[in-house]
Amino acid sequence: MNFITIDGMGDPNELDGGYQAAVKQVYSLAYTIRMSERNVYTIDDFFVFVVPPLDGYWWEDSIHGVDPSRKENFQ
Repeated sequence: MNFITIDGMGDPNELDGGYQAAVKQVYSLAYTIRMSERNVYTIDDFFVFVVPPLDGYWWEDSIHGVDPSRKENFQ
């Protein structure tokens, strides 16, 4: 199984922040690949798939888990 991932740090709720921009790019890429079967160009080993919902894993280096009041430290 293949995945598209985002790796970074900071507050995911920051308006026009890096996380929001990265999520837009990931979904644009995923839907472009998904709809590629309708084009003349074919991707080797392509199979029809459903673009799954976003799944996120957050942590902070200094503590076990996360402190929601300090989102700027999210990894």
